[in-house]
Amino acid sequence: MAEFIRLLRQRPSVVVRGTSLLFILSIIIALWSITPGIRAAVYVNVGNIVLLKSGFIGMGQPNALSSWGSGVLSANAKDVEEARHLFEAALRVHPRSSYRSLIRALWIRDEVLAIIQTLENQDNLDDLEHWYLGAAYLAIGDKQAAISIWRRLDNAYAALIYRGNLAYMARDLRRAIEFYRIALALRSNSSSHYFLARALELDGQVTEAALHYREAATKSDFSRAGSPAAAWLGLGRTLLARHDWFGARSAFHNALKLREDPTTMAGAYVGLGQVFQFGENATDLAIEMYIHAIKTKPDEVVAYLTLSELLASQRRFEEAREWLKQGLLQAPTDAALLYSRLGQVAYMQGNFDEAVEYYRRATKLDPAMRSGYLILGKALAHLGRWLEAINAYRTAYQMGVRTEELYLGLADSETTIGDRKAARATLEEAARLYPWSKTIHAKLSALDP
Repeated sequence: MAEFIRLLRQRPSVVVRGTSLLFILSIIIALWSITPGIRAAVYVNVGNIVLLKSGFIGMGQPNALSSWGSGVLSANAKDVEEARHLFEAALRVHPRSSYRSLIRALWIRDEVLAIIQTLENQDNLDDLEHWYLGAAYLAIGDKQAAISIWRRLDNAYAALIYRGNLAYMARDLRRAIEFYRIALALRSNSSSHYFLARALELDGQVTEAALHYREAATKSDFSRAGSPAAAWLGLGRTLLARHDWFGARSAFHNALKLREDPTTMAGAYVGLGQVFQFGENATDLAIEMYIHAIKTKPDEVVAYLTLSELLASQRRFEEAREWLKQGLLQAPTDAALLYSRLGQVAYMQGNFDEAVEYYRRATKLDPAMRSGYLILGKALAHLGRWLEAINAYRTAYQMGVRTEELYLGLADSETTIGDRKAARATLEEAARLYPWSKTIHAKLSALDP
């Protein structure tokens, strides 16, 4: 005691700090032993830190379904197991303290049945726990059970649409369609039909897409994204794909009557142009519709592309060129497509030097433009620049182009520079893919000694 008093006199600040730390530590120990909730919280927080360290992200309601592709980046199995033990320790101390954290660890391991068992054995589940339970039933294929559970939640519909939109933007159309179908089962409104139709159209299921677009347009009770005009426009596109010219024309006219936003109106004008061009062979009316689209929305790149293609097919090359140059000024973000079309116009005119220049610009702006390399190879071959042509053809080949046109162009270029071995290999591969092609077999025969 005397030693303590002497130290207090000599260094009072050190004694005070030490005493304070001991006091705080004694309080923590007391609370740890008395309050299960605090002990559980410590376990849960440490478990969360382990998961975050491991690369786990995303816990909000829409991102809870890690087994469907969100929530986990690169969670380490050892860390997940450690976190799970911590969450289970929290549960032993305070049974309802860490359901969500434990379920999160279960999702990472895809232990869906364990999730169902854990949640079904509890009373008074909150909204997020109901969401997990429905998601677990859906994961094992029991869609009706999932729908039944999610009907009780006010925000389940919004979460499903959100998940569908994420999958749609990632072009995971199968999952997007699944989410939209369940959302439609929960709430049959125009938005549900519109979202589902949009995904079905992109997936090539145009007949069913047309049915849902029609439902969306005629119901006109949009609660979220979409609009009656957008639904009519989508219906027109799907009918156009089925060559239902009359139905498509009617749908596009209905979209225009609503006079909504410029994007939708321009899309309707382009659609009418395609009806007139391909369905009714009314070229002048098609050109008029494409020009209307451009006037309505000056950066509507599809209108420039379709108009220039139609004009070039009529050998109105200068007009096509002028519209494309206007497109470059109005829609610079789509310059790669416009340069590619300028190259096509120049190629059709026989201006191969100009075509090469435009295609080089296009492929520089968009290195993934496979068709650009193919036509670049053809233009270079016309100029007798065989080695450059071979490089362009091979680039297109490496990017997945396997057309008969590519094989023939590449083989001709290889033959011209005297590489008959390479030409034979090219034509033999082509013959396996196109056994009916007389041209390929004739060129193969010509290579025989």
